[in-house]
Amino acid sequence: MALSKTSEARHSDERTASSALLEADAALGLGESVRAELRRADRALCRLEGAVFALPDADAFSRMHLRDEAARSCMLAGNAATLADILMAEHASMAPGASDSASAPICCWNALQTSVNQAPRESISTESIINLHAVLSAADSRPGNRGYSGRSATVESSRTNTGRVAAQPAMAAVRGIASDLERVAQEDTSLPAIARIGLAQASIEGAQAFASGNARMGRLFVPVLLKQRYGVALGISRFLQGRSAEYRYLVESSASPGGRAKWIEFFLRAVAESAAQSADEIRQVVALRERHRSALVSSLGHAVGRGLRVLERLFRGPVATVKHVRAITGTSYVAANHLVARLVQLGVLEEFTGYRRNRVFVYGGYLRVFDKELRKVVATQEVDREEPRKSPEPSKQLREQQPVAKQPSEPTTEPRKPAFKRRRTKTLSDHLL
Repeated sequence: MALSKTSEARHSDERTASSALLEADAALGLGESVRAELRRADRALCRLEGAVFALPDADAFSRMHLRDEAARSCMLAGNAATLADILMAEHASMAPGASDSASAPICCWNALQTSVNQAPRESISTESIINLHAVLSAADSRPGNRGYSGRSATVESSRTNTGRVAAQPAMAAVRGIASDLERVAQEDTSLPAIARIGLAQASIEGAQAFASGNARMGRLFVPVLLKQRYGVALGISRFLQGRSAEYRYLVESSASPGGRAKWIEFFLRAVAESAAQSADEIRQVVALRERHRSALVSSLGHAVGRGLRVLERLFRGPVATVKHVRAITGTSYVAANHLVARLVQLGVLEEFTGYRRNRVFVYGGYLRVFDKELRKVVATQEVDREEPRKSPEPSKQLREQQPVAKQPSEPTTEPRKPAFKRRRTKTLSDHLL
């Protein structure tokens, strides 16, 4: 979450926000409740900007926040994958086209990452919107990955070289989306920037320019536009999850002037609560980092340097294996395995698979900052050992040549005959006696 605007420009936007809304009241019917939500959203974004400065690695937190945003946006579209599924799929280097429930969130995460990284440098064009949707919808060909669409999309068809008909986006609608996004980036005294971002989201979802993924495209541009205007890539899908029915109704009714005012008020409330929750998550991450650093310093002894190096890497990628830790520390497999066992004892790492071999560990405390429902698997304290090489089985001919062990005979009920007693020969002592 790198900051792209100066504090002076940010406070200037706050001073002019109320007057801008007053000018827009006549055209859109905005009232005092909308102005109150605007002030609340402004304050929450200011606090979030201040909280970002407390992070030693703001980009790592932003990446985790956007991963969570991608997972929750796909949950709104009917996908069941969670943040942990995305991280596990990334750890396994799963391609976006693989047949897995996490493929759609990974495609959404890739699109978010691409667009947010380009947001401060490049303007949003028609071509970039089409390319972004191609990344977002790469997994839509499988059932269960289709995004919400309020009504059927108006698409154009073109015949490919193979003779199949491929759905193409409606170019007129895409050009309208690009025009709306361009207006958000411009200075407009009739409506504040946050309200224009909300109208842009509703416009993208209502345009139905694509065969699928229109709602995800609308939600995707919220962190992109907030990054451009306020320097923080903030998603609102978590807020929308608990209010999905109200959200969809307000988006569909935002075309009318009365519905537009209600949608703006709802969007401003979503931004305010999402920003406040993200600021609280940052405070939790800072406290967690300090607590675990102190635990490692007081417990690991001569291995404290390696432990701290692993801890810092976990904030960027909170999934690890013994081999991963070995690559980070540059030690032997036995030393890395012992370090992982110590991190499990200290509560830093948690075993996530439940296996005794080929185990995968997660930084559970860090993941629960974003996903409170993350399951916990009790980690086994046994260390991983390299599998011994198994000797090849003997061939059938050799097995036949080997002597067969005699099986014990079954007990019988017949009385056993007394054993033969050897007759004793008399000695000289017997004669003397």
